[in-house]
Amino acid sequence: MAGHGDRRLVRPIGCAVAVLGHSFIIIGAMTIPQSDHRRQRRARRGPRHPPGVAGLLAWYRRSRRDLPWRRTRDPYRIWISEIMLQQTTVRTVVPYYRRFIRLFPTVQALASARAVEVLAAWSGLGYYGRARNLRAAARIIVDRHSGRFPRHLEDALALPGVGRSTAGAILSIAHGARLPVLDGNVARVLSRLYLVRGPKSAARERRLWGLAADLVAAAPSSGDLNQALMELGATVCAPVSPACTVCPLSRRLPAARGRRSRSVPPSPWCHAEGASCCAAVAIGASCEACGSSPRSAPAAAATGCASRWAGPSPPSGTRSPTAASG
Repeated sequence: MAGHGDRRLVRPIGCAVAVLGHSFIIIGAMTIPQSDHRRQRRARRGPRHPPGVAGLLAWYRRSRRDLPWRRTRDPYRIWISEIMLQQTTVRTVVPYYRRFIRLFPTVQALASARAVEVLAAWSGLGYYGRARNLRAAARIIVDRHSGRFPRHLEDALALPGVGRSTAGAILSIAHGARLPVLDGNVARVLSRLYLVRGPKSAARERRLWGLAADLVAAAPSSGDLNQALMELGATVCAPVSPACTVCPLSRRLPAARGRRSRSVPPSPWCHAEGASCCAAVAIGASCEACGSSPRSAPAAAATGCASRWAGPSPPSGTRSPTAASG
């Protein structure tokens, strides 16, 4: 007998159900608590993704730049692009990438090339150790992996010039591996999204790696999620003056929800230099060093806060790796 307030769903099993007024009598039926029914319904719908992931992926599909290495799942070509993008802007990399692939279309071609040929193709791109590492790694791939870029993280990390972030990008994009990326762009996005405060440290980096891993584990496509985070950091979530009004995650930012951070994270610029005192100021928070906000820029100049930051921020679009991330 079930009364007025009993919130159960009834599933008859070849029997009659009689309903009398506001009560009902079940003969040979199975009753299922409504909470169990909801769980079953959610299970049929599939896993739920973290808030904002669907919007971020939709933004990426709609707004991503048309770059040559995004037209392929070939791990060799993705690897070349990831190495070139380290400390170098996308605009600079594109013509070098096209020429390099034309000269060395396969890992076998790169492995058999002379060092002077590889360095000549790299000339003008800078950081020539990257070119030497590419050639050395190509020879290892040919000799030990039958000419195929390794699919396991441990084997990829054993290649010269390949760190954890680079390996994660290659394997997630090419093979769908559930591996995170944490370059400078992704670290900045996650720091602002989750209010990861303070200067660079091993603990802060572990926290960011954990957040990146959680997002990748829950996303429908790890490769697209990693590329979306990198694209967002490179084009929207800039070190200085981020374009928060067009950010697909802006409503998820703690600062946008009324909370304030003192470091999200700080950038080397200050109001005294005519720019934002820190990245937090650009999203409505306050500066860790001088306590200024967008409405109190003169106070920052008066305190001489600019002297507390050193050097310019990286140019927008640069793949700036975090410490030990590769």
